[in-house]
Amino acid sequence: MRGAASVRSLFWAAPHRPLFLAAFSWAVLCIAIWPLGAALGLPPDLPGGAIRWHAHEMIFGFGGAAVGGYLLTALPSWSGRDPLAGTPLAALTGLWLAARIAVLGGAGLPGWLPGLLSAGYFLALALLLAREILAACALKKLVFPAFLILLGVASPAYLSGLILSPATAPLLLLAFLHALIASRAVPAFTINWMQLTGRAPLPAVCPASRVAALLLLAAAVLLTLTRLHTASGALLLAAAAALLLTSRGWQSRKALQDPLICALHLSWFWLTGGIAMLGAARMARAAHLELHLLHAIAIGALAAAIMAIAGRAAARRTGGALEPGRRFQPALALIWLAAAARLLPVPAPALWSVAVPAAALLWCAAWALFTLYYRPALSGPPLRPVFSGPKASSTGDHP
Repeated sequence: MRGAASVRSLFWAAPHRPLFLAAFSWAVLCIAIWPLGAALGLPPDLPGGAIRWHAHEMIFGFGGAAVGGYLLTALPSWSGRDPLAGTPLAALTGLWLAARIAVLGGAGLPGWLPGLLSAGYFLALALLLAREILAACALKKLVFPAFLILLGVASPAYLSGLILSPATAPLLLLAFLHALIASRAVPAFTINWMQLTGRAPLPAVCPASRVAALLLLAAAVLLTLTRLHTASGALLLAAAAALLLTSRGWQSRKALQDPLICALHLSWFWLTGGIAMLGAARMARAAHLELHLLHAIAIGALAAAIMAIAGRAAARRTGGALEPGRRFQPALALIWLAAAARLLPVPAPALWSVAVPAAALLWCAAWALFTLYYRPALSGPPLRPVFSGPKASSTGDHP
């Protein structure tokens, strides 16, 4: 009994354990319900419609758990304090789970409850982050609680229909977060890996293009909300160009030599390409392509970035650079195949009925395999820093 209690307490000893596991599990269940369930002749009867539920739960459910797991794991690097653990972490995870149950079974609940619970998770997460950030006087990091508050507002707004489908604006919010974090994390992890392995020259960063890209993306989100599609498309194209410029000195060719670093770089280029394609479609007034192109960002960039970051937590630490287990690369390959399959209707609309179930199957297989890969990170005393091995420089877990 004491051993079982010890295992349970260790599971709640680090945020990346319950919240990442919640994200991976929901990634499979969500798609198994829809669209895979519908393709198998089991169409779900969901409040607000299956498509709206699917979009909400992939962004605010799957994405929300992954964002929480990452930010709470990075938080000690900013605050110098212990990570959230034990009962508070269990309560936050329970709030996330309650929101998922309420949104899925909302037909039998008061109309305001699913939105309240979903918003409550993001607001509670924002308060936890803000408290630690303010205590450490790391004021620049307040951008993350502010971002979470935006997600907390957007979640019930999308559920209630105030934000119309497709869920472009909420998804672009996550794309903004990806760009914000990865534009620091990718070169930082790459520099650390290259120093540990004696490679040169080291990656260079371009702060001006990074700031420009983030401002352009933020402006594109705002214009998306006002439905100024042509103008937002121009901003998205400009943001993609700035993102590409930001990464020009990152030594991406050398990064191909390491699976974990390569995964970070490739997810960045999926983000850049997805934003560029979405911007071009808007400029060409090809609104019928938007739903497909959103999946290039959601699957190829955001989901793969979650795998790339979480994959570091489960990698072997042998005294040198981190080494992923044998399931890591196949899981990533399946994710990118899912993204490619989901884009097939762009050049070949007749393939819609085949492409969507194929992408769904590939997605579920990818996350099931990745969860098996991640199992070592769920037990034993947590190793810190979680996302880094030996540090040749002060990369830590922070973006």
